[in-house]
Amino acid sequence: MNYPAINECHIGFVGAGTMAYAMASGFVSSGAVKASQLSVSAPSNRNLKRFEALGCHVTNNNNDLFSHLSAPMRHKTLKIIFLCVKPLVFKQPVLDMNAYAKEPAVLVVSVMAGVNLETIVRRLEVDPADCTRNPDKGQIFVARIMPNTACAVNAGVCGVSYVTTGARDYSQRLKAFLSVLLTPLGVCEFVDEKQMDAVCGLSGSGIAFVYTLIHAMADGGLKMGLPRTVATNIAAQTVLGAALMVQKTGQNPIALRDDVASPGGTTIHGLHALAKGGFDAVVMDAVESATKRSQEFSQPY
Repeated sequence: MNYPAINECHIGFVGAGTMAYAMASGFVSSGAVKASQLSVSAPSNRNLKRFEALGCHVTNNNNDLFSHLSAPMRHKTLKIIFLCVKPLVFKQPVLDMNAYAKEPAVLVVSVMAGVNLETIVRRLEVDPADCTRNPDKGQIFVARIMPNTACAVNAGVCGVSYVTTGARDYSQRLKAFLSVLLTPLGVCEFVDEKQMDAVCGLSGSGIAFVYTLIHAMADGGLKMGLPRTVATNIAAQTVLGAALMVQKTGQNPIALRDDVASPGGTTIHGLHALAKGGFDAVVMDAVESATKRSQEFSQPY
């Protein structure tokens, strides 16, 4: 199929948690998608109020995401559904694809940690051979992403894998559309599905590790006499600046670090303290631990 521009699509979120809100906010703030294009479902209204305030349509029925659309628009264009429920919730049916039988095409994108494409396809009863549930009822495409909450400010990372078919051109068009769809949220990296758990550990969970680093640096500034607000602002900007230096210069982080550390200076003394505390090993262990937890979710159920 020929994919439409994303401002012509309708996007639904099954689940109204933190990640769904980060993505919805990111889409709207990017200007690529209007809030009126977004629909969100959750079993209770507790988390839906902030989506309503954003301008999204909300519902308590996962299979009723697009019923509010006017008749001419309801079955006119591609529908995109992000599955933003917890992996354990997905053990039960959360989406009846028969409810979308009249749609010309539906793209289902899982945001669930650890739940592999094979499981998603099986639970949605999608034909993995050609990504169609029925040739007479329209096509279903299935992808899996691992974003992080920085999507809310259009600075996230999305690891992406998707169900491929034998037709190379068909898969390339799907990949190109996924890139266009997700780029407003930040950086989009396509990886082999077996690498998705590592993406979860490095980025999905890793953003929390960076928050912890910022907090610890700010505490250090506070200990040395800086006001809390000043220390936090300086720590956050230092991390942001370091990240931009890595991205924009293309240099290895160690080379950039060595540019700062002069013989006998303050930086090398600080780096020595980090080394004595096992900083590198602790961070690597954190990524490994989060990755392994994601792998546990991948076990058959």
